[in-house]
Amino acid sequence: YNCTGSDTVYVAVSPPPVLKARALKRIGCDSLCVQWSNQSGLSPSGHTFWWDYGDGSPLDTSYSASHCYSQPGIYYPVHYAKSTAGCENQLALAPVIIVPSPQLRADVSDTALCDNGCVQWTNRSGLDSNFFTFWWDYGDGSLPDTSFSGRHCYAQTGTFYPRMYVLRNDSFACTAQLDLARIRIENSPTLSLLSAEGGEWNGSVYVLEPEVATAVFSWQVNGVNQLSVDWGDGQT
Repeated sequence: YNCTGSDTVYVAVSPPPVLKARALKRIGCDSLCVQWSNQSGLSPSGHTFWWDYGDGSPLDTSYSASHCYSQPGIYYPVHYAKSTAGCENQLALAPVIIVPSPQLRADVSDTALCDNGCVQWTNRSGLDSNFFTFWWDYGDGSLPDTSFSGRHCYAQTGTFYPRMYVLRNDSFACTAQLDLARIRIENSPTLSLLSAEGGEWNGSVYVLEPEVATAVFSWQVNGVNQLSVDWGDGQT
């Protein structure tokens, strides 16, 4: 008979969702909170979204995402979407890079000085001055010093609290500061001879009377905790 028959089947093919997302900031120091803006234009009612932040935290099913990274490292987040028709797609996002802030260390030559005392700080941070900028605040109102190691002479007495700062010279721009040891500057003691009895002056030499050979000296002192006199005859 050679009979034939036919029918028509219509197949609707749904495209996978096209994803697009942008991070407002994805580099930082020590820790960083990142926000991603979902720019796919896909309807939340017709799609399911989730985010893998790359640090082992649970998946986030928000439309747009926000996540805080607490440790330095390089993280590779991924954005996923699935339509109601069952079509899926994923987008590898730009990596999140977090570096540790620089660690500072400095040794000081002295912390207690007299009058116009000069203090030397040795930079022990181990950071390369080609990649980091240093500056010193000596705590006395003087201009900051951008030397690798610091040196400063204090022109007045008092207690001063210097600090050391550093800036990383790249897009991370990490900063750190270190409170240095307190510096105390005191006045030197003053000593002046008020009177001498038992002889007479011959220039800067006091000559005793031969028949007495005893002298009495009086001094005026200021800021003195201990006074010693070397009499020049072996006795102190």
